[in-house]
Amino acid sequence: MRIIRRCPLSLNGLVLAVHIAGACIALMAIMPLREVARLVSTLGLRWAWRGLILLTLCCLGLLLSDAVASLHKVMDGWDAAASCVHILGPSFVLGVATLSRRTAQDMLRIRALEEAAFIDPLTGLANRRRFDERLTDEVRRARAIGLPLSLLVLDIDHFKRVNDIHGHAAGDLVLKQVATLVAAKSRHSDTACRVGGEEFVVIVPGLEGAFAAASAERLRRAVAETGVPLEGGGEIRTTVSLGLATLRPGETADLLFRRADAALYGAKRGGRDRVSLAA
Repeated sequence: MRIIRRCPLSLNGLVLAVHIAGACIALMAIMPLREVARLVSTLGLRWAWRGLILLTLCCLGLLLSDAVASLHKVMDGWDAAASCVHILGPSFVLGVATLSRRTAQDMLRIRALEEAAFIDPLTGLANRRRFDERLTDEVRRARAIGLPLSLLVLDIDHFKRVNDIHGHAAGDLVLKQVATLVAAKSRHSDTACRVGGEEFVVIVPGLEGAFAAASAERLRRAVAETGVPLEGGGEIRTTVSLGLATLRPGETADLLFRRADAALYGAKRGGRDRVSLAA
């Protein structure tokens, strides 16, 4: 008789322990859920993960309420077995949250590696690999929809002299400054790239002729008017030469680049610090 009377009490204690364990597991799931909500970049997804956090907190409250209620109930073996769901459910949420966090972190790591493969580390502009791919895509797109496409190639004048006189650290400052101006003077639809030591290109979809030349001239003037401050005081004044070509019917991306590059060397032969249009 004593054993029978103690059995309900021991079952109540077991059920209570199961409820508390489930609540602890649900609480552990909150942290990875919060981190996933922080990592996702889409606003809608971020609010969806926050909603899941709120739902998990509600489940946590229900588990604790049920744990208190279980103290006043007479439990049997079936109640004890059924209470295992209060551990399995939170454990599932914790597993999903942990895997989601790991997946989000891996995806961000992969995206960072992919971006690093297409970004020039010094200037932050797209590199030659990105330029080759993007120019081919833009040429194909221009042909498909019948819109103009221009290519601007620019080179820093007397850059070797900057390195020889002021050192390579100052040369890097000049490269960064020119890259900043190239990016600032480019439109959102343009693609600015560093394709060589001191050579930059800008893919300019939708513009041709005088409009593209005016954009190139604004960039040339901005570089000429902006000094590059040195760390030890003083500044460096530099200029750029620019070559501009507009896509012809049936022309390939490689031929377009060659014409723009030839126009660049024409600008250098003509005295530098100028815009030269391709023939």
